[in-house]
Amino acid sequence: MELQTFERVLPDGRYLNLYRQMYTWLLTVSSQEAYRIGTYDESYEYQDHKAALDSFEMWDGKGEPVGWYRHRPSNRRREGGDPAKEEIRE
Repeated sequence: MELQTFERVLPDGRYLNLYRQMYTWLLTVSSQEAYRIGTYDESYEYQDHKAALDSFEMWDGKGEPVGWYRHRPSNRRREGGDPAKEEIRE
């Protein structure tokens, strides 16, 4: 299976990447410095491919993308991607 990855630059110069993981999709946000060294500053995990791809294509870098269920590094989680169901796990 070939790994699917997508990349684009946000209007503020940060890099947005979307990676296929084994069971989920990971949307990463990297400053230019983090991108140069091959890492990222934060990530949003998605259970649904369409939601991940829609967020990748539509998010302008302001606020947060929609539909994610886990955010790193804050460890916030949203059941079903619903902001009303947000919780922080230790």
